[in-house]
Amino acid sequence: MNLTQRTAGEVLVVRLAGELDGRAAPAVQSQLVELCAAGRNVLLDLAGLTYLSSAGLRTLLLAHRWAQAAGRRLALAAVPDRPADVMAATGFLGFFELFDDIDAGIKALNGR
Repeated sequence: MNLTQRTAGEVLVVRLAGELDGRAAPAVQSQLVELCAAGRNVLLDLAGLTYLSSAGLRTLLLAHRWAQAAGRRLALAAVPDRPADVMAATGFLGFFELFDDIDAGIKALNGR
């Protein structure tokens, strides 16, 4: 799992690439908790996500809760079909704001 970040206005864009599974989830979780507490809205770019396990689902849900606790928004962008199918089947998609692409997510989270 590869996690990179950049800022776009007031939004922290975090790109997750690879497999978010039981092995990767603890490291991603510890990084996301810090990022969600940083005082910015967070957009998770999932275009490079190739696999999402139950541990990965839990990590995304926890990140959503951390952002809410910090008074911030956390949204998902460019969710590939297979992870989206897993999230839809488990009811997890309903927790997140979803955007088809990064630009739309950045615009919405920046309040434009």
